[in-house]
Amino acid sequence: MIRLYNNKLPNSLIAGFIILFGIIAGIKFYLLGYTHHYKHFIEAFYFNPVETFENFLQTESPKDTIHFFISNKNQLKLSKDREKRIGKVLDWLSNNRKTDINIDNKEAVNCNMYFNKKKMRAEIKIPGLTWDHFLNPQKTSLRIKIKDNNSFKGTKQFNLLRPKTRGYLLNYVINKISKNFNIISIDYIPIHVVINGQDKGIYLFEDFFNKYLIEKNHKKDSLIFSLRTRNSETQKDNNPIKVYHPNFDKINQYQKTLINNFEHNLESFNTNIDEEKFITLCAIGFLSNSWHQFYPTNLFYYYNPHTNLLEPIIREVEPRELTNNDLNSGFEILKVLNALTSDNTFLNSFLKEKSTDLQFIKKLEHKVISVINDYENIRRSNEFFKYDLIFNRESVVNSWLLNILDKNINIIKKTSFFHKTKNSMNHFSNSLDQVDTIWFQDNLIIDKTIIVNPNQVLIINEGSELKFQDNADLIVYGNIQINGTKPSPVSIANVDNSSSSIIVINTTGINNISHTNFHNLSNFDNDLLINSSSLTFYESIVEIKNSSFNKNRDGDDYLNIVRSSYFINECEFNKVISDAIDIDFSNGIIKNCIFDKVGNDAIDFSGSYSQVSNTKFTNCGDKAISCGEISNIQIRDCKISFSYFGVVSKDLSLVNIENTFFSNNNFDFGIYKKKDEYGVGKLV
Repeated sequence: MIRLYNNKLPNSLIAGFIILFGIIAGIKFYLLGYTHHYKHFIEAFYFNPVETFENFLQTESPKDTIHFFISNKNQLKLSKDREKRIGKVLDWLSNNRKTDINIDNKEAVNCNMYFNKKKMRAEIKIPGLTWDHFLNPQKTSLRIKIKDNNSFKGTKQFNLLRPKTRGYLLNYVINKISKNFNIISIDYIPIHVVINGQDKGIYLFEDFFNKYLIEKNHKKDSLIFSLRTRNSETQKDNNPIKVYHPNFDKINQYQKTLINNFEHNLESFNTNIDEEKFITLCAIGFLSNSWHQFYPTNLFYYYNPHTNLLEPIIREVEPRELTNNDLNSGFEILKVLNALTSDNTFLNSFLKEKSTDLQFIKKLEHKVISVINDYENIRRSNEFFKYDLIFNRESVVNSWLLNILDKNINIIKKTSFFHKTKNSMNHFSNSLDQVDTIWFQDNLIIDKTIIVNPNQVLIINEGSELKFQDNADLIVYGNIQINGTKPSPVSIANVDNSSSSIIVINTTGINNISHTNFHNLSNFDNDLLINSSSLTFYESIVEIKNSSFNKNRDGDDYLNIVRSSYFINECEFNKVISDAIDIDFSNGIIKNCIFDKVGNDAIDFSGSYSQVSNTKFTNCGDKAISCGEISNIQIRDCKISFSYFGVVSKDLSLVNIENTFFSNNNFDFGIYKKKDEYGVGKLV
């Protein structure tokens, strides 16, 4: 007897297979980001259907394309590294994040990189600690390090990220706002990437925390670091500071001392925060309703050696919509500040103090208005429009996060806070103009450091003699007026061979120096604050006329002008140890001056737009006029003699010379590239 069996599987088993397949597919769908993508599409279409639809039709190709060629062996190494890191993340999640994720040692392999038909030797690896950087095998984020003497976008190390890891154009806009307020900002640029002939689509170029980022932002090379949370379970060591730049083996003794001081005085750490720049970050927080950037591991600091202040750096925000409750409560800044103090370990004392400081709150309210204005201007810029069209090729909802900011701005503008603050902005700025006057006259011995506060003006009368001793300095945050005359000049000198200097920082109005003789001064060296020059002007406006600078004792420069505007007329520099004038990222005029017996460069320009005319240079140990880092310098009617170099144009600088006489120099001209991130200079 033959028995027939039913070959059909039970319905329950079929249903089980379908459910299991659905769960696996759903998890993969979620992890690869498709769930969020379609969620964002619905949100963007609901908020702005016309723009979302037009994004299908309006696209533009990126200007820049990078080709990478990676050997099969090295591609396999990257693939294995990616799989290993996925496993470590799974282990980390399964342990409820109680163990160190420990994927710092990422596999780096060699490759060839081509840009504009130029071949570069490079190193490539997959960065990031989160899924979105490396889960998708077809498009992982990349970190590039150029190993030869080439560069890309002014740097030799950078990230190429999957655009949605930085919110497409969201953090581009945030960093553009930061740049407008002189905060170190990160460049975000859409780049087309091709690997071994395979089109990988649009990536997002991101600057790395290094000296090139600092130079791009016209700042002096210094420390970039963050503070760690005190969590013994996840932290390998007890070091509360994580240094991102420079590398550990390149930290100098001064920087080691600085780090050690911060590590052992965390209670006083907040006294060094640059308040004005911190206010800007708070204002961005209100605009985006994001405080993600203030958590210790997300808040980075740049130590400014000119101001001795820590400038916060914002890399990314995570915006959230303001709710009707926020609207109904009248957008209370004080309430948010108080809430923020409970979430951040290291900023607690700073924020608690500022939450009761009415002046701080008033500044913050006005900064919110300024940030909103900047945001709206950036959104209307040609560059933003161009980048938006490029990212339409990647995703028609690339601006969905910016839609959140648009909604938040609409809510803020409806509050009484906005209208009240906007109407009071002029009155508020006028209230800050009230100043006190400090007078110096006759003979004055300065044996203790004097500080001129922001709302003070120091006036030094004609015929006065200032004699510095005992390492005393003069630090000006307000304004300085030195009113010497031809018959009664002012004399400023160090009289006991200690280190004395004058530093003028972030002042208001025009600082004037007339008929003043400087003698025997040294570079600024006060506790942990070290500047390279005897007289420094930082982010200020200065006019120096009919004055002399003679025989400095120590330092790289006699006069250093940084991020400032200046006018120097009929001045003499004589017997200078190194550089006479160092002009960094400043614009101005030097005319009718005399430089003689200068140990190094008479005038050293970096990233500046300036004019030099009717000036005489003799006996310069290196260069009479050195022009570097994309400077634009006009030179005319000058005489340069008995110097090693006459005029040098380097690092993409443009120098135009007219009617200038050269005599008995080793070299009248020099044209070259000094730094890899720039190119050869030009001289006409």
